[in-house]
Amino acid sequence: MHNQYQNCYRDFPEYYDLLYQRYLKSIPTFVELVSSHTPSERAILDLAAGTGEVSIPLIENGYEVTSLDGSQGMLEQLRQKAETKGLRADTTVQRLESLSLDSHYDTVCIRQAINYYMGMKALTGGLRQIATVLKPTGTFIFNAPNFLENAKKYEDSEHRYEEGSKKAVVLERNLLEDRVLTHQQDAMIWSDSEPVIHLKEENVFYMFTKEEFEQALTEAGFSQITFLSSNGEPYQKDDKTIYCIAQI
Repeated sequence: MHNQYQNCYRDFPEYYDLLYQRYLKSIPTFVELVSSHTPSERAILDLAAGTGEVSIPLIENGYEVTSLDGSQGMLEQLRQKAETKGLRADTTVQRLESLSLDSHYDTVCIRQAINYYMGMKALTGGLRQIATVLKPTGTFIFNAPNFLENAKKYEDSEHRYEEGSKKAVVLERNLLEDRVLTHQQDAMIWSDSEPVIHLKEENVFYMFTKEEFEQALTEAGFSQITFLSSNGEPYQKDDKTIYCIAQI
């Protein structure tokens, strides 16, 4: 049993898809947004690609995808899933915050990970790095929580999941202090043939407003910026998630 908080990406990536099912619901919407703004068979860079929830559907749609993530374990899960589908996965181990690539892409995308930039300086610097790997007519697409200045306290929650023979109960807590959100999970995983596993996890994010995203994008050199809601309609202030499409 683990008494200290760990990190799923580093310590137990094989359980990511099971424990984070509630955050995988936006995949079809995000993949469709990326596909609709990227010509067929073009090159896409999927940043913080994780286990391939965005990369694999894009590869299946015929795109040339480079999947980048700071976790070797997460990318190994991606490669295994791609292999079972008869797909070739091009992966690169590299942290989002230290992006350095020689290639250029038609589209760069980040699904639900841009909040790993811890503050406006880090966000603006990261966006400048992203701009350097985009082709002149390229597009940058991301989604993120729509943080409002008067954000209410996050409620604790419980989630129950099944994946194959495995079952899990996840107790979730989100603690907001100023703009720093600390996400904690206490999970129990079991199956009929395996003993119970107890996993404690913690991740830290920085919460940005829509206006701050726009400011950072502008300072990073993006001039065409569009914000949408999760249903593809124009941005509304009460949307829980925002989607952004930006070009230089």
